[in-house]
Parts: sequence; structure tokens; C-alpha cells
Amino acid sequence: MRLKKINFVACLLGMIMFCVPFECPYANAKSCGGGENNCGGEVLSKEIYVSDIFELLQALDNVSAWGKIFLKNDINMSGITLKIKKSIVLDLNGHSIFVDQNSSGIVVESKQTEGKKKIVKEYSSDYIWDEKEHKVKKPFFGGDGYKLTVIDYESGYEYNDDIYVTIQNGSITREVGKDGKDGEANTWLKCSGENGETPKAPLNINSGAVSLVNMKVIGGNGGNGGNGANYPWPHLPFSGGCGADGGDGGNGGSAIFILRREVRLIMDKNAKISSGRGGKGGKGGEPSGEFWFYKSKGGSAGKSGKSKPNIEYKYKKQKNT
Repeated sequence: MRLKKINFVACLLGMIMFCVPFECPYANAKSCGGGENNCGGEVLSKEIYVSDIFELLQALDNVSAWGKIFLKNDINMSGITLKIKKSIVLDLNGHSIFVDQNSSGIVVESKQTEGKKKIVKEYSSDYIWDEKEHKVKKPFFGGDGYKLTVIDYESGYEYNDDIYVTIQNGSITREVGKDGKDGEANTWLKCSGENGETPKAPLNINSGAVSLVNMKVIGGNGGNGGNGANYPWPHLPFSGGCGADGGDGGNGGSAIFILRREVRLIMDKNAKISSGRGGKGGKGGEPSGEFWFYKSKGGSAGKSGKSKPNIEYKYKKQKNT
């Protein structure tokens, strides 16, 4: 009889511990028995290990707020943008994330919708309202002499600055910018070399706070400018076509881009950030060899790119901040 009472009490405690949903310290997660079972709420994981970019994308949806994601390998983003929308710890675990030029990089951003905003736009008397097309137009002969006020509505949002993201123990590197194409010989419009590309920052912080712990964040080097070719034969007596100019080298990209003044960036003593190097300017084109007595001049070499600041701010940064 005593043994039955003990078993009954043990079962009762087990039911209380494992079958009553309780609020976790992780937002939007309800779990039973430490997340092993589901009692009607959404079960999110506190720790997830990932091997590639697709597993990482899925983990960002499945990890609980304040949960941790661990990398098991180096990851190439391959044109994919990684958006972090909640408070997490991204532990690179000694590995690297490589961001190519077709990707916007890692974007820390949380938005919350606040309904529709009323937009009031005022136009000068040169504009009229086209009722048929339902838009503002500028007529061929001018407006009707009255200022035009248009009231419109659009869906609005505001940034959520309550999120806190920690990125630690690894490196994030942007790929080198694309080189400019060389000019095409004997063409008027495409004979000059194209400018090299300036890479975007691999880490973009649009809202909240980001803490970098034992991290390296490196901007991409600028692409080299393309070499100039030569202009076509200009049909001038005694001379040949001139050489076209080489393209300018792209600037070295920043390591981090910060969109708003409210954003916070925290770095420990082991965190290092650096922008990329500027690309080289392309060579000026040689003049055409088809001349009688006078050889035309060659094209000018393109300028080499410069390194952008390690951190690029969208807003104008105040002094002593």
C-alpha cells in the first residue's frame, strides 16, 4: 500500500513537471520537459548546429529568442542574404562566413508594423490630378494655377531596437569586387574601360544592438578598372584613332554598415574590423596603328580606388560619439 502511494505521488509530480505548459525565458517558445515535448505551444530550439547556408537559414526561424546557433563548417552565402530578426547568439565556432558580391550580406533588422500612415504631398501649380489614371501628372501646357495637395496612405513600420545579437568566435569576409570590363576596340560607346566595383559591407546593422566577441569582420577589396581600347578610325587625314581611357579602380568596401543613429555596436578587445583595399585603375588604350604621318595620343590610365572607412554610417555621425 505504501509503495502504491509513492508511485502515485511520483506520477503526479511527473505530470506537473512534463505536461503543464510553462513560459520559457525565451520569447515565443512554450515547451514541456525542457523542449522535448509539445503541449500545444510552438516548440523552438535553444541550441542548433548547422553545416551550410540552408541549414543556417532554417535555424534562424527555429531557434528560440536568446538561443544559440553553432557553425560546424565554413559557410559560403552564394547570393543569399542572411536576415537576423531576433535576439540570438551566432557562434561561428572557429569558422568563417564568406559573402559574395551577389549577396547583401548579414542584415540585423527587426521591424514591427504600425498600420497605415497618412501621407500628404504638396505639388506646385504646374501639376494636375488625373482622375482617370488616378495620379499626379504634369501637363504639356502647365497646370491650372492652383497648388495641388494629395492625401495618400501607405503601410508603415518602425524598427524594433530591443533585439540584441551576439556574433562570436570566427570571421566574416566580403568577396573582392568585380573587375571592370576592358574596352572594345573600334567602337565609339564601349571603347573605354569600365570602373571596378566597390563591395558592400558584409555586416549590416539596421536596428537593435550587435556585440562582436572574438570576431574579424573584413570588407571586400575593390575591383580593378578595365583597360581602355581605342576609338575607331576618325577619317581624319594623316592620323589614326585615339586611345580610350582606362576604368577607375573600385574603392575598398567597409566592414560594417550602420543605418540609424539608434543602433548600438559593441566590440570586445579581440574584435577586429577592417575595410578592403582599393582596386587598381585600368591602363589607357593605345592609339590605332592605322595612321599616315601623325600617331594619335593614347588614353589616360584609370585612377586607383581608395579604402572606405571601416564602419560606414548612413547618417552623419556626430563628433565625440
